[in-house]
Amino acid sequence: KNLQTSGVIYIEGHPGRSAFTPEGLEFLESFASQAAVAIENAQLQERSEAELKLRQRFSRYFSDGVVSQIIEDMNREGSGTRLAGSSRVVTVLFTDIRNSTHLLGSLKPSEAVEVLNDYFTEIVAEVEAEEGTLDKFTGDGIMAFWGAPQRQPDHALRAVKAALRMQARLPALRERWR
Repeated sequence: KNLQTSGVIYIEGHPGRSAFTPEGLEFLESFASQAAVAIENAQLQERSEAELKLRQRFSRYFSDGVVSQIIEDMNREGSGTRLAGSSRVVTVLFTDIRNSTHLLGSLKPSEAVEVLNDYFTEIVAEVEAEEGTLDKFTGDGIMAFWGAPQRQPDHALRAVKAALRMQARLPALRERWR
């Protein structure tokens, strides 16, 4: 439910007798205007705080552009903080380090973490560059997708571009890991 804040000024008087002088009425009108502005400011502050919380939650999973689009869509549709699902065709990309068990097993735990962090930094940058959504880390890989929540008519092309650039980064990564 959407709740709305309303302001009411109640004045009690007697029939036939003016409750206010012209100056008193002018003061009352000014007071009512100031009260209306204060209510609007409070509502704006509440919406700003709610949007900030949503941005913080969504920014863990989506790029800034996607977060802005989600919030814009929610505001346009008047859906408050309710999100609806939809069906659509998307492109999903999975990555995996070949022979990672052997590679990571031969390293100290701190070195293995360093290698994985290095790898994830490189490949996630390519997902973000093509405005994809990082879904999850899968051990030594990732799952990312394009085409949702933001509609992208070229989602497959974006995923392929990201994958090709990821592969192009691998020789430099392998060299660093030696």
